[in-house]
Amino acid sequence: SPADYTHPTEMRGLSAMDLVKDMKIGWNLGNTLESVGGETGWGNPVTTKKMFDTLKAAGFNTVRIPVRWDENYIDANYTIDPAYMARVETVVNYALANDMYAIVNIHHNKFQGQFDEAHKAAIINEGTIVWTQIANHFKDYSDKLIFDTINQPRHEEDWVGTSEYFNVLNEYNAKIVPVIRATGENNAKRLIMVPTYCASSDYPKVAGMVVPNDPNVAVSIHAYIPYNLALNIAPGTPTTFGDADAAFIDKTFRMLNNTFVKKGIPVIIGQFAITDKDNLQDRINFTKFYVSTATAYGMPCLWWDNNNFGSTGERLGLLNRKNLTFPYPELVQAMKDGFN
Repeated sequence: SPADYTHPTEMRGLSAMDLVKDMKIGWNLGNTLESVGGETGWGNPVTTKKMFDTLKAAGFNTVRIPVRWDENYIDANYTIDPAYMARVETVVNYALANDMYAIVNIHHNKFQGQFDEAHKAAIINEGTIVWTQIANHFKDYSDKLIFDTINQPRHEEDWVGTSEYFNVLNEYNAKIVPVIRATGENNAKRLIMVPTYCASSDYPKVAGMVVPNDPNVAVSIHAYIPYNLALNIAPGTPTTFGDADAAFIDKTFRMLNNTFVKKGIPVIIGQFAITDKDNLQDRINFTKFYVSTATAYGMPCLWWDNNNFGSTGERLGLLNRKNLTFPYPELVQAMKDGFN
């Protein structure tokens, strides 16, 4: 951002539902500010404004910026290094300078995997201290900046959950929303995203969620569904998008609509994607159907982009950040077609 850049401070007075609809389609700066060892720790280049310019020109309207904070504490009281806070602010400004929405969260902090009764006081304490600092730093920012309380909260690698773990998360969200509100100014009405357990769209986790009683919250869902097609990279997993997959996606979004949206609580699909199994046409068909189904229920979809265009692992690259091209422009078009 130029030295004279001034961030927007306007609050437009939109309802949570209207603001969420305005987010349209989005993209995640994956494997970057949340990496072990800093922004380039997982092999991605330093983030530039040109990356966000390229996304904006391609039709994206929202950028989610996952952030790991706990590698950047300067003392035992969870005080965030001012230089790191300034870097996060710079990346947020890359989005806002393009009139895009920016989402900031807590991502891969150690406590993300400690949602059980034994750790409850500690995670609420750390979350409170970290969010107080983030919220104070950004409190005069416009409503184009959104906060997301925690990424994929769970107990260790338990992706199923128990009533204990669900209750701990519900209590965390119930405490963190007022912490953010208490910092005042625009944070009094800023949109805050709160996840289900693991941010999952599975019915038991959705049913176990208690949404904080606040008019400016949205439920955060990460739905790589059906998992075996969208994300499972094991040999022999499905590569074709068929009627049963479409039915499962439709059923899931209908359930999210009935549980939340119909009650006036917006839902944001903060992460989705389909890994590359050398099945481009199926990925296109999947993406268009997925985004159109979500859009019909007013739920914006944000692609998880880890910048992996290689031959192994989760191959979720959309924007090649080294040369600022979209190697699969058909996938970007499928998102736009689905939204429209």
